[in-house]
Amino acid sequence: MGDSNYELSTQILKGVLNKYLATKTPKFTMTEKKKQLFQTMLQTINEQMNKAKEAGTAGK
Repeated sequence: MGDSNYELSTQILKGVLNKYLATKTPKFTMTEKKKQLFQTMLQTINEQMNKAKEAGTAGK
């Protein structure tokens, strides 16, 4: 059950980010700095979700 919730929230998150990029990208150019910030944000989110997943599995 925990895994499906994890997968679902990951997909929702990616969908939201992709939709955001699709609507915003034409209006500005992705500078290197913005790309790096975005990558860092994604990495942080992934790390947090992995920690949550590990904590959830450990609780079983």
